[in-house]
Amino acid sequence: MADNGKVRTVKGLIVLFVLAMALSTTAADLPASSISWSADRPLTWADYQAPPPAWATPPSTAGRTGTVTFTAAETYLYISWTQRAQASCSGTTVTARFVDVVVTNVMNPVLSWKLAAYATPQVLRHEQFHFNLHEVYRRLIQNTLSSLTMTRQLARPADCTYEASLACAQSLNDVANTAGSELLARAHAAHVAYDAETQGGMNAAAQATWEARITTWLATPTAAP
Repeated sequence: MADNGKVRTVKGLIVLFVLAMALSTTAADLPASSISWSADRPLTWADYQAPPPAWATPPSTAGRTGTVTFTAAETYLYISWTQRAQASCSGTTVTARFVDVVVTNVMNPVLSWKLAAYATPQVLRHEQFHFNLHEVYRRLIQNTLSSLTMTRQLARPADCTYEASLACAQSLNDVANTAGSELLARAHAAHVAYDAETQGGMNAAAQATWEARITTWLATPTAAP
């Protein structure tokens, strides 16, 4: 894993996880051309706008196994979130909850690239299901963070101050970002497994199995690993 948060999977997908704290402008730093996931707007090869890097040239020989492994495309995906916490104090109890949680899942066309000679419908479909898989975890993060609350008991009513409420809200933010980070780690593991088992989409049977699995998880995100 690179220091900047990039995660390289087995078959050429790069997933860039961006953790946005409350009031963060990280999501706003994405290019205006970023594509939000939508069931009605699948990816197209025109979305891959970056030139391929020099290292992306396929090998000239298959080697002893007869299998050629190279990167045909890289898709940059981002999950980010912001949350706004509200805390209230009553008697000796302070409670914080989120009044707003926004989690986004987008593809960055400016950084995503393809090798034109290998830009087939099969490869594009494989990449689309990476995007779909990312959406599973976006929904899981959305549901998880939205349900979080924090309650603290104070020693006496006089301790029920603005500072106590603020500290409770900040603790809730910390819990949320820890939970989100753990879900991103699970997302990365799922992407790695998807690439490995489908051989980057080249194994048709495994690809079909994963497509059915991901589609099920989209409907029920809590079923995702």
